[in-house]
Amino acid sequence: MTGRPAETWRTFRFRSPAPWSPAFILLFAVGIGFLISGALIYITSPHASGRMPVTREAAARLSRLIWISVMLMAGAVVAAFVGVLTLSSTNLAIQLSGPLLLFMIAPFAFIAGSLGVQMGLGVAFNPIGPRGKVFRRKVKDHDRIVELYHLHPAFVSATSSMYAARSVPQARLSK
Repeated sequence: MTGRPAETWRTFRFRSPAPWSPAFILLFAVGIGFLISGALIYITSPHASGRMPVTREAAARLSRLIWISVMLMAGAVVAAFVGVLTLSSTNLAIQLSGPLLLFMIAPFAFIAGSLGVQMGLGVAFNPIGPRGKVFRRKVKDHDRIVELYHLHPAFVSATSSMYAARSVPQARLSK
């Protein structure tokens, strides 16, 4: 993916939203939110997964997105809890400073974290790493076809030559 020699393998998940998934925008407008619409898109969209060669640095960068997002969501829950506990104090100056700010920032941090988790799981658009469009399975096909893009040209040429070498029948060695 990066054009450098691969050091490890990583599993990638690709999803293509269903053609009717923009209807989930209504869920945002109603206020149901990112998690429910993300879960619905995750369930209803065609998906495929597979292993691809990557460098260790690229694999770490991709997994860092998920972990930072999960920590952001957990921090948002803790901030909201601390904000609720300290809002019940009797001192008005304390109520209007830190706890209220924590309580107001927590929903935005939770939404940002949930978007990051959805990106890392391949549900939403992922700005880092490869992207792919998953096509619906045909009647007689065993696997789904995935069109990959956002790849380095060296990766594409190496993969093409690898598959070309696999498709040529090997000459049998005579004894």
